Amino acid sequence: MENIVKAPFVKAFLKAMLNYVNFKERSSREDFWWYILATVIIGVIAGFFARLLGNLGSALLTVVNLLLLLPSVSIMWRRMHDIGKSGLWNLLIFTGIGVIPVIIWWAKPGDEGDNFYGFDPKSNFGY
Repeated sequence: MENIVKAPFVKAFLKAMLNYVNFKERSSREDFWWYILATVIIGVIAGFFARLLGNLGSALLTVVNLLLLLPSVSIMWRRMHDIGKSGLWNLLIFTGIGVIPVIIWWAKPGDEGDNFYGFDPKSNFGY
């Protein structure tokens, strides 16, 4: 069990879940993408059970999605902070074509050293 917690995607997922209301600091590119991988895995598993359980499964899938909503928005917000942009830039996703620059920004390396939004998450002083 201890080895599972040491897996990078589990650590990133737990860190994001613990910081679900933190919209002020920064999140590293690695933490962001490992969190995305973890949520995709959880979504696939929840979707599998949703198909098996019918209506109860649909309720389970809804609960899982609601539980992941705020941590996902929070880590997307902090990811933008890591590249020196306001988290509001994530709203471009809702324009359709805006998905492309947002994904490019998420994939971009973060600012080295501290920036306006806080400590470098790769430093020893990051959260």
